[in-house]
Amino acid sequence: RQAIDKLSRSDETIKIAVVKPSVDMYEVDAVGNPSLKAEWTRAALKNVEDSVIEIFKKKKIDAKFYFTDLNEDQKQYLKLQDAVSGVIIGHVVVPERKLPSKDKKLDWTLGPEIKNAFSNIDADYLLILGIKDHFSSAGRILAQTIRLLLIGSVSILQQQGWVTLVDLNNGDIVWFDFVQ
Repeated sequence: RQAIDKLSRSDETIKIAVVKPSVDMYEVDAVGNPSLKAEWTRAALKNVEDSVIEIFKKKKIDAKFYFTDLNEDQKQYLKLQDAVSGVIIGHVVVPERKLPSKDKKLDWTLGPEIKNAFSNIDADYLLILGIKDHFSSAGRILAQTIRLLLIGSVSILQQQGWVTLVDLNNGDIVWFDFVQ
């Protein structure tokens, strides 16, 4: 989903700030309980960060990476973005959650005050990435195999990824993508 066809800039170069991606890797046990795996999450976060850096370098995009701690106001905007992203996903993917006042265009904002919260960051846009992935434990694989043999179905695990590009001048979400 996109709200604009072209990025605008404050000077000659478009500047994008990339905050530390939200990455969570889980192992799901035989009865379906997810357990956050710290080592897997750290490795996945490093892979995502390295990939983003490499892609931006190849495309010659001027990006600054803010993978260290943000201030409290900035963290609150990331939480707001996470909530808004959930509503966008529901609106787009789940017919029962479609909002009657929203049509197919991307018309969402985090509000103009975001400019003040991120005033210490020299960028026109803010890129926010998130990934959640679930993997089966050996016990789950066994339980799902037995389930398949007995009742003919399995319970699938969820993998999600999303990205949001926010205009730091007005808080508008100008690009959003989601995969599940």
